[in-house]
Amino acid sequence: MDSNQCSPELMRIKLQDKAILKNIYQLYLHDLSPYNQEDLDHNGLYEEGFLDPFWEKEGLFI
Repeated sequence: MDSNQCSPELMRIKLQDKAILKNIYQLYLHDLSPYNQEDLDHNGLYEEGFLDPFWEKEGLFI
C-alpha cells in the first residue's frame, strides 16, 4: 500500500472508549457547525445526546 493512502477501518467501540468517541464527535460537530448553525451549550460543547442509547441498548449500531 502506498504510504499516502489511508485504509479506514470500522470497529466496535467499547464502553471504556466512550469518552474518546464523544471527544472525536465534538470535533466532527465543530466541523459541521458552519453548515448546520448549531451553537455551543453553556459548557462549550455541541449537543450529542443521541450517542448514549448505543451503550444502553444491546444491538444498536450507527
